[in-house]
Amino acid sequence: MSQKKTGNEKLLVKEPRVGNKKAFAKLFDCYKDVVFAYSISMLKVQVLAEEIVQDVFLKIWQNREGLNPDLSFKSYCFYNYA
Repeated sequence: MSQKKTGNEKLLVKEPRVGNKKAFAKLFDCYKDVVFAYSISMLKVQVLAEEIVQDVFLKIWQNREGLNPDLSFKSYCFYNYA
C-alpha cells in the first residue's frame, strides 16, 4: 500500500475494530510480506519469521479495538508487536 492514507485503507483499518474478518484478511494480505521481510532479516530463520508474522497479526486481532485508522497501520505493526 502507498504511504499516503487513502479512504479505503482507513476503512480497512476501521472495520476490524467491529469484527470485520474480511477487512482484517485484506490488511493481513497487504502487510504480511513486510512483517515477514523484517522478521527474516533479523532472525535469518524462515520458520521463526513465519511464526512472528502469525503472532503479530494474532495480537493485532486480539487488540483490534485499539486500531486507529488515522495512524499508519504499518507503523502500528512494528511499534506494538514486531
